[in-house]
Amino acid sequence: MLTALLLAAILIRPSRAGWFETPARWLPSHAVSADTLVALARDARVIALADATHGTHEFFASKQELVPKFAAAGVQTIAFEAPYAEWERGNYDVADYYFWHNEEALALIAWARAQNPPLRIIGIDCAHPIEAIDLLLERVRAIDASLAAGLERRYGCLLDDRDHPNSYSGLSAADREVCRTSIWSVRPLLHDAELEHNARVIEQGEEALYTGLRNRDGAMGENLVWASQQYGRTLVLGHNEHFGKTPYSLFGGEPAASAGMAVMQAQVPYFAAGSVALQGSFVTYDEGRFIDEPFPQPAADDIAIALREGGSSYYLPLRGVLPAWLAMSHHIRIAGSSGPVLSLKEDLAAKFDALLYVETSTPAQLR
Repeated sequence: MLTALLLAAILIRPSRAGWFETPARWLPSHAVSADTLVALARDARVIALADATHGTHEFFASKQELVPKFAAAGVQTIAFEAPYAEWERGNYDVADYYFWHNEEALALIAWARAQNPPLRIIGIDCAHPIEAIDLLLERVRAIDASLAAGLERRYGCLLDDRDHPNSYSGLSAADREVCRTSIWSVRPLLHDAELEHNARVIEQGEEALYTGLRNRDGAMGENLVWASQQYGRTLVLGHNEHFGKTPYSLFGGEPAASAGMAVMQAQVPYFAAGSVALQGSFVTYDEGRFIDEPFPQPAADDIAIALREGGSSYYLPLRGVLPAWLAMSHHIRIAGSSGPVLSLKEDLAAKFDALLYVETSTPAQLR
């Protein structure tokens, strides 16, 4: 009788996630190398390497390992969650994007620019429209001073608030529509793909100023799609929440569609790798100074607790049949460029195609 009961128990257990598929048993045989991760993304036109914080050395170091391998696999453009115009000029020291001005990211950029041919470096963020206007006017002025003067007049409603661009959000709906119509009249006058894209970023930036950046993810996704169409396979570096494949809500509000979702909506083949750390600290900005912020204790169901069973650092694919403990939603701790560490409950298997796990985060080295 006992033998029959044991046999019945074996036969009826779930085949998708057997009782023996614990993290300690499953992870060592499913963790993969950087080369395998690159191979898993071979069909993607846009590949995201996303980070749980903007200030973890190990996350940046993983890019130094992965980017050359992706370049060898045909990627020739690296996009950053960074302002469009400043990065077009090669200015990577931008106050509110301080997290890219670190030794690790700058070394990666230097490597990319030293290749033959050099990899293209772009920013995809629309948050600085005044700088984008200055860049477009400079570009047009070099070929047609009269046209540039006309464009400057059309952008006047934004340029008038150069010193206080956030005041634009206080315009009445009628005044905003007048300005918006003037701004949108520029792009049809341009007959060059790069100049037209520059003008499109300004249009996105006008909306960002008026709506308090509510269009930011959609704009970054649109700009990624454009880059992939214009330049070929594109790799993007940025935050987990922006470049995952699911909506996100940082403070309990209405979930926002991510930039990654915008790429998928455009039916561009997309591969997203996120990241997670168990412990340690990272560099962030707090009340006018840079600090090393410790990760708080994880929740009992934090995914990092399970992932530590696989080793100290590795890549983990999230496609195919997964054990129950990995397929369910888990808490994950993330942090932006400032503010507190947040613990969000997310379906990571839906959000990412793969994860980078790091046991101990150390602060990135700001320059």
